[in-house]
Order: sequence, then structure tokens, then C-alpha cells
Amino acid sequence: MPQQATSFADVIRAWQKQLATYARHPDKLTAAEPLRLELETLVTKALELKEQQDSHTGVRQQTTKDINALVKTGNEVVRRLQSYAKGVLGTDSEVLVDFNVAPRRQRGPRKPKATTKPPETPPPVKTAEGASPEQPSVKSSES
Repeated sequence: MPQQATSFADVIRAWQKQLATYARHPDKLTAAEPLRLELETLVTKALELKEQQDSHTGVRQQTTKDINALVKTGNEVVRRLQSYAKGVLGTDSEVLVDFNVAPRRQRGPRKPKATTKPPETPPPVKTAEGASPEQPSVKSSES
């Protein structure tokens, strides 16, 4: 059994191949003429829909660009409104919080840095030979 075409281009190509094959043998396949006409109509409709879909892609991309430009302009207007509120109300006003602007506040005294003591390490354990585990014991070789 032949493998079914999956991409749009493969499907259309297969349909057009069928139409071309039927066109080469019209005298032998006259009973299938209504099906051939239906397939021809379907190919035409499918190509029109694909063209429409492609144009929608362009429209969608342009709409995305328009939205991004609008957001950029809107963000600039919001920044200007926030700056205006700061200028009118003052930079210390707590009302600025309503405009999503942090008011200038007095700083408190600096907190001393928390000092963390390193964890105590236990004294090294002596091994049977008298050396600590960090220092390998070196046996002298007599020559």
C-alpha cells in the first residue's frame, strides 16, 4: 500500500497527478468524470485557501508588529505620567506608590554586617603510624 502524503504540497501534487493521469485517458474512464470534476474543484479551492492562509500569516505578523509598537509607545507615556506625578507631588510623597513609583525615603542607620564564624574543625585524628590523615606518612627507605 503506498504511503499517504502528509504535507499540503505533497497532497496537492498527488491530486494534480491524478487529474493529469485522468486527462491522458479520458475515453477509458468516462464514468469517473464527476469525481474528476469534484477533485479539480477541490484542488482549486485548496489552493485558494492556502493563499488566504498565507496572507493571514502576513497580516498576523503585521498585527504583532503594530501591537509591539503600541506597547512601546504606551510604556513611554506611562513613564512620562510617572515623571509628571513625581514633579507635581514631589519625590518624597507616599502617593507616588499609587503611580507605581517608589518615593524617595530616608535611609536608616546601616546595620552592622553579620559576621559568620567558620565552623569549628575538630583536631586532626592521629593514625596508628603517628601521622595525621592530611599528611601521609613517609617511610624512609634505607639504601
